[in-house]
Amino acid sequence: MVGNEFWMADENDYRVPLVVVLSACHVSPRESGTVNIADMFVRVGAEAVLGTFVPINAKRNMVLITHLYTYIAEAQKGSMQYKILSEAWSGVVATNAIHEIAEMSKNFIIGFGV
Repeated sequence: MVGNEFWMADENDYRVPLVVVLSACHVSPRESGTVNIADMFVRVGAEAVLGTFVPINAKRNMVLITHLYTYIAEAQKGSMQYKILSEAWSGVVATNAIHEIAEMSKNFIIGFGV
């Protein structure tokens, strides 16, 4: 989606948004000598492409992207917590560590029947 419009490139139209968010469990793998979809978006004009370089659980991906879009929406409403996209993404990454610890702790406690 670009704004409220569904966008699909074809062989005659390579226009892309300035910022592309690839949201799936494995979208930007980096292997020896390969070009990935993120590279292609940059080649045709995207200034920034966000996506995972390693496989990620779909639920955890949903949490990451939900936090990113929440921070973006808050910024659009005037919140000064994050002023630019890279700050918002850094906030997502930082809070992800907390969510990972909480998730692992919950599993650890459940594993011992407490």
